[in-house]
Amino acid sequence: FTGNLKNVHDAYVGLNWSHNITKWWQTNSNLSVSGTYTRSPIADVSELRVNGLGAVVSTTNIFNLPKSWKGELSLNYNSPNRWTIWRMRSIYWASVSFTKDVWKTGNIRISAEDIFRTQINRLYVSY
Repeated sequence: FTGNLKNVHDAYVGLNWSHNITKWWQTNSNLSVSGTYTRSPIADVSELRVNGLGAVVSTTNIFNLPKSWKGELSLNYNSPNRWTIWRMRSIYWASVSFTKDVWKTGNIRISAEDIFRTQINRLYVSY
């Protein structure tokens, strides 16, 4: 898509933190911030100039439960952002799963994605 645009500049910085909080709780959390600047002719517009800044925050937490079960809770948030001529609204969601090891090489996993039914992409294109 960006091949059709004259100038697109992107920047990104990210942080990751992994830690065993307790013997039964492990976390892996991420924060990233990105920015974009676009300057390009598009259709009948001689020079479109748009920029955007956004952040993504996510965390996955694993809990050791009784009887060799494990629980996993993932939380995600993407802030509103603008990338080239796209404008994205915020999006957030949560997922949960439970896993039990069986035999020596397998496991059983029960999971639910987007448990609050909030993972709705809202993308707009305007220039």
